[in-house]
Amino acid sequence: MKSTKLFISLKLKLYSTLGYLILKFIFLTNKKEDFGLENLAKIKLEKRPVMICSWHGRLLFPVFNLNNLNFFALAGLHEDAEIISGICEKLGWKMIRGSSSNGAYKAYKGILDKLSSNKKIYLTPDGPKGPIHIIKNGIVQASIKKEALILPMSGISSKNWKIKNWDLFLVPKPFGTILNIYGDIIDTKKINNPKELKIKITKELNRIEKKTNEWF
Repeated sequence: MKSTKLFISLKLKLYSTLGYLILKFIFLTNKKEDFGLENLAKIKLEKRPVMICSWHGRLLFPVFNLNNLNFFALAGLHEDAEIISGICEKLGWKMIRGSSSNGAYKAYKGILDKLSSNKKIYLTPDGPKGPIHIIKNGIVQASIKKEALILPMSGISSKNWKIKNWDLFLVPKPFGTILNIYGDIIDTKKINNPKELKIKITKELNRIEKKTNEWF
């Protein structure tokens, strides 16, 4: 039993290391263009709690473009998330573990704890298993409860692999151009009705994703 657990642990560490090296190569060989950097600059200076969010299918763009900023990221407890968590940690992210489908209470508590300390968290509001572009209630409730600022983000690259799963996950190919868009900041002090907030976040994420899709 111990040897099996050790083997699984070593396997996941190996996969996360390989994933980190491959993805780092991909992102380093791409040119980069950013729009809405003034919004990112604003939230970096904020003393209030901040949620940065993107749709799950565009997860890799925030993970690489917001690394080493002392931000927190949310990852589940399943094996795939273990690999993603390992990659994120190698990139300088701090991790909150748990998801709406596995360890929901732990994830929700972790989010509240970090927001209470005015930390900045990145998460995918339709993750980890969809439905695509449908925001989970817990994320909306936590942001309102802690009066967080929300920064929507999206990204795309000129050359992609598109993984045909529920979220149409994009993986940039090497030697292209990556575009990142930071959307309008949403203030939950001004929009504190859960239904209205969910609509507002959805519209802004869809707006900036549409802009990225039209770019290339």
